[in-house]
Parts: sequence; structure tokens; C-alpha cells
Amino acid sequence: MRTARGEAAASRAGLYLPPSPRERKHGAIPPRLPAARPGAPGAEVLPGRSSRRGVPAAPPRKSGGAGGRSAPERSVCGGGAASPGSSAKMVRKLKYHEQKLLRRLDLVNWEASGGNLAEVRALRRYRVGRREDYVQYKALARAVRALARRLRDLGPASAAFRARCAAALLEKLHGLGLVNSRQSLAVCESLSAAAFCRRRLPCLLVKLRMAQNLRHAVTFVEQGHVRVGPEVVTDPALLVPRAVEDFITWVDASRLRQKVLDYNQERDDFDLAA
Repeated sequence: MRTARGEAAASRAGLYLPPSPRERKHGAIPPRLPAARPGAPGAEVLPGRSSRRGVPAAPPRKSGGAGGRSAPERSVCGGGAASPGSSAKMVRKLKYHEQKLLRRLDLVNWEASGGNLAEVRALRRYRVGRREDYVQYKALARAVRALARRLRDLGPASAAFRARCAAALLEKLHGLGLVNSRQSLAVCESLSAAAFCRRRLPCLLVKLRMAQNLRHAVTFVEQGHVRVGPEVVTDPALLVPRAVEDFITWVDASRLRQKVLDYNQERDDFDLAA
């Protein structure tokens, strides 16, 4: 049974008395007393240190973990095992939303995920909303380069066939606006995905001075202010051929068209009356 005299003696000695069953039941648990000074009676001697002169130090205790390593070395990056010679730190386990955000990032091998930087720059430069479109552009450009190399490597016996196929390929690519010359297959060997991105409708709006930048051009297309010929286009991924490039204009009921006509003083009186 605990008494006031016993608690005073334990306080002077720096000991901690566990709570009694009655105190645990009623929730009256006394606070933990501060540790006693080194050398005080009843003070605990730390491993590797000595409280008195001439008294040998107690040997450090080894943990019973794997290989005698401490717990912080075994718990790295949310429970993974650390190497024996590494200086590991206690790192908490990533939460669900953090794992979702970092699912494409490799924190160990940064160079493995650094090859996508050029792709990310192209997506931001040309305002490509879907990455699948850019992957398809790269595949098409790769196929055109491979076809151009195969036509180049044909022997002299197939000179007529090579000339006919090269002319058809160059005519097709020039009609799509991907190349600027129809003279040689050398322009096909340097074809990239950026050529397909430059033929998208928002890029042509910037080229025709119908929008100040690509962000505004994408917004105009998605809101339905632009038509190509008689058709209203709301998909920014539309590839416009060279022959249809002159038929890009504003929709008749677009507010942007009215603003442009008012600025140029070309608005019809019938539109003003309506």
C-alpha cells in the first residue's frame, strides 16, 4: 500500500512508482517524476557512462533486431529494410494521396524518369491536353522516318519504284503541312512530333493572328467560336491540312466576330438592326 512517506522517499531517490490498481480504475494516475541527477541514490546508470569515478561503465545493450541493428535503421521509408552501412532516418509511411501524386516519380533513380522532360516541355509548349495524342504523334513520325529510310536504302534496280513512292510520300506530307519542301526525302528523315503539334487548330489560330497565345486559342476552340469551313470545331486536337487552312474563321453568331467587325468598322447594318 502506498503512503505519503513512501512517495516522499521515492521522490527524493528519483524513482518512479507505478500507479496502483485503484488509481488505474478511477483514472487518478500520478505524473511521472523527473529523472534524478547522476550520482544520486537510486539513479539509473546510462549505458556507456559511469556515475562515479573508478566505477566501470555498463556495456551498451544490443537490440534483438535483425543483425543487431537498431529500430530506426530497420524502418526506412515506411517499413523497408535499410542497408547495414547506410545512415538511415526514421521516415513515416506515405499516405494514400501522396502515393497517388508520386506514383510516376522515382526517388531512387531520378535518371530513369528524366527521359520524359522533353515530352513534358512539348505538352506545355503546344498546349496538348491529352498525352495520348502526343504519343500517337511520335509513333506517326517514327513510322514516316522508318519508311523514308527504307526507300533510301533501295537498290539501283528499284529506282523507278523508289521515285514513285518518294513522290507520293512527299506529296502526302506536304498536303498535310508537315513538310515545307517536296524535293528530297531528307526532310522526311527529320520529321518529329512537333510538326504534328504545329498543325493543330490552336497553333494555326495563333499563326493567323486570330488569338494572342495558345491558351486563348484553346479556350476559343473549346467554347465553339471557331469553324473550319461550314463545321464548328470544338476539339483542339484537330489537324488542319494545308488546303483547309484558308477556311478557318469565326462562327457567325460569335461575340468575338462581332468585336472584330466593330473594331475594323466592317459590321453590316443588318447585323446592327438585328
